[in-house]
Amino acid sequence: MKTDKTMTCRRFREQLDELLAGTLSDAERRSMEEHAAACEACAAALRDARRALDAATPHIEITPPAGLRERILEAARRRLAEQGSEPGLAASAIAEPAAAADRNEAAASGQPRRPVRRIVGILSGAMAAAVLVVAALTLGFNTPARAARNNFAQAIVAMNGVRSIRIELHIRTDADENFDYTNPLDEPVPHTIEAIYSPQLLWRIEKPGRKALYDGKHTYLWFDALREGEVLPYSPGVAGMLFQLIDPGQLLSFEEQLTRSHDGSRYTLRREGDTLRLTVHSPAQGDFSQSDYMRNSSVAESDTRREYRFDAASGRLLGGSITFLAADGRERTLLEIDRIEYDAPLDAATLTALPEGITWRELTQPEAATSRLAGIDAGRAARLILDAFATWDTEILDEALSAYGARARQLLRSRYAGATVVECSAPVRSGNYPGLFIPCRLQMADGSTEELHLALRNDNPQRSWVVDGGL
Repeated sequence: MKTDKTMTCRRFREQLDELLAGTLSDAERRSMEEHAAACEACAAALRDARRALDAATPHIEITPPAGLRERILEAARRRLAEQGSEPGLAASAIAEPAAAADRNEAAASGQPRRPVRRIVGILSGAMAAAVLVVAALTLGFNTPARAARNNFAQAIVAMNGVRSIRIELHIRTDADENFDYTNPLDEPVPHTIEAIYSPQLLWRIEKPGRKALYDGKHTYLWFDALREGEVLPYSPGVAGMLFQLIDPGQLLSFEEQLTRSHDGSRYTLRREGDTLRLTVHSPAQGDFSQSDYMRNSSVAESDTRREYRFDAASGRLLGGSITFLAADGRERTLLEIDRIEYDAPLDAATLTALPEGITWRELTQPEAATSRLAGIDAGRAARLILDAFATWDTEILDEALSAYGARARQLLRSRYAGATVVECSAPVRSGNYPGLFIPCRLQMADGSTEELHLALRNDNPQRSWVVDGGL
């Protein structure tokens, strides 16, 4: 096997703790893995270090008693002194970025050395495990994330035997908005989620103003006020973030993956009697470098504290909440799970029953695009669309507003027909939205003005710009 000739056994041991901590570059990690594959001694050292780290990593969040770090380091100093080592070696192994040997090597080669924390390879046996406990608690081995990952994995396994589920929850949102939309200033809106897993996945989500279900073949989405709905191929995306709750195992898998993503999230896990409580503090996700327009418009795009409660014996998810964390320190609960019923007595026919009086629109085939809104940039498309408001040019608007049903387009026409553009700014990205926002100001037919952020996307097969929101 081809190996990195610059990787020596000594260098391998110097970087071993960084390999365990996940702080090496991809190239350095590969170099160490190749060396371990060719060197049995270093491979054994790696195995021993991983076993020690696993043994020192708790499966629940531990709050170290005051002075624990100092007591363990003092014990390490005494043990090393008894073995004939310098009394200060244990402290320098953790606190000093590089030892004297590193400086000598650097001087000999003329090359600066990257600071290296030395833990594994200096101490051995039980003392190595003791210092690894300190490292895990104080030096960045991210023990809470590892404990959270283990708990999520246990809960995912616990979901395997569940046949059906019913979840009741409240979300601060607009009843007519999509299932992803949240707003800390809105009142809590009740939601229900029901799913049958066997012999075939079926699910239904309801909130006042918007409903969706999957009958095993098609996804249906409808709007109570408009009496209008859409029929799509299997499209879990219509459920937004709530799709992860249709099968809590998906939510747990999602959170489990986040523990590996280093997105800035922090984890704590504590036991309260028969319950494990996992808390995740997460920063807003998405690109806000050009605009904050989408900040705090969804759970993912908000600074949040997510709290989950698990049964300690079975691992099943018992409940949870998501709290919005404002920059000024204020908090507001965005989502609260009120009740989870596993193996709920659900009837497949009732679960997939469609309402009467709904006009359905088939979206199984992509609509043909005109050349007017394809092959141009978002700014040009926005002007074409908004200029079409003045005379309500259906040749452009029926395509641009194809995401809206016929009745919704009629409502838009009654509001925007005759409007003219006063000003349009350059398109910007914001948050996780896959398209662009164009800040605009319109003069309405009655002489009033309206400011909006027109949401445009062209991620369809025709690459045609369509309005996805903002009106």
